[in-house]
Amino acid sequence: MLSSAIGTSTGGLGSYVTNLKHALQRRGHDVTLLRPVERFSIGPFLRTLIYNAQCLRVLGSTTPTIIHSHTYDGSLVPRTGAPFIATLHGVLADEVKYFSKFQDRAWARLLARLEALNCRRADRCTAVSEYSRRIAADMYNLSISDIEVVPACINLDVFEPAKRRPPSKTRRVLFVGRIYHRKGLQVLLRAMAILRDKEVSLWIVGTGPDQPRMKRIVRALGLSEQVRFLDIVPLRELVHCYQTSDVVCIPSLQEGLSIVALEAQACGTPVVGTRVGGLPEAVADRKLLASPGDPYELSAALAHVLYGRYGEGPQWRCREFIEKNFSSWKVSEKMESIYRQVL
Repeated sequence: MLSSAIGTSTGGLGSYVTNLKHALQRRGHDVTLLRPVERFSIGPFLRTLIYNAQCLRVLGSTTPTIIHSHTYDGSLVPRTGAPFIATLHGVLADEVKYFSKFQDRAWARLLARLEALNCRRADRCTAVSEYSRRIAADMYNLSISDIEVVPACINLDVFEPAKRRPPSKTRRVLFVGRIYHRKGLQVLLRAMAILRDKEVSLWIVGTGPDQPRMKRIVRALGLSEQVRFLDIVPLRELVHCYQTSDVVCIPSLQEGLSIVALEAQACGTPVVGTRVGGLPEAVADRKLLASPGDPYELSAALAHVLYGRYGEGPQWRCREFIEKNFSSWKVSEKMESIYRQVL
């Protein structure tokens, strides 16, 4: 498996690759994840070139049965010998417009070209959602019939509901993700201001370039006593945050799928999100989806969960939805069948 996200990213891509690796190993396969060797701060395009050079060196001295690349990683590796699988997550060409800086947009366009090249040269492509499948076929000039949907998988032994949750008079909304424009945190902050309930707090797990601006918005909206920034937390603490929150909110402006939605619901916590990209495919109850960029719709969806009008048993409905569609065993079984087809 080829992914430069491992060790340099805390986002959904790194979780997807790691979870799939472990799931395939549990099925008896020998899986080597080629991690990037560089540890210094460089731009994404240069990191990709260095990683591709690393891939060429390592793959030149080994004979894998399958090479499985993610996003644009491995795009410059010659297609000889072992069958080559390319997996699309959020389609990068679809994300370019959400980068605010010109330099970031320029890098993203270059990497999107490598991602398109990777897919065109692969023996088989997969995508994490039906949305990513459609948009990749359109933007990368691929045949949609050549792309198969294989969603992300969740380790249900790690992400599970709390055995007992102590009662609390206060309610908590949780946001988990990289803090930049595409994730829509600014919309959630305005939705919190519309709720205007001192008994509802917002915990924010993650960092990113927009964090200073989000803190200024918190102060301007008078939410300083209700909003807590936790930065990045260890896995065990993240699971605890999911288990003890009343609702997880994903106010994204664009999403390929959403690992956060899957992790939260595996822990039995309902998700309020937006009708964008592949996010509706990852949410058990689509009545909890709002229009992207609309804080009023988002606050109404949050209120539906927070104030007891959501109904009985949401914890187990969320969990069952994940068990049925995103368990490690089922997803790895589907990926294994694709490996067998290309062999």
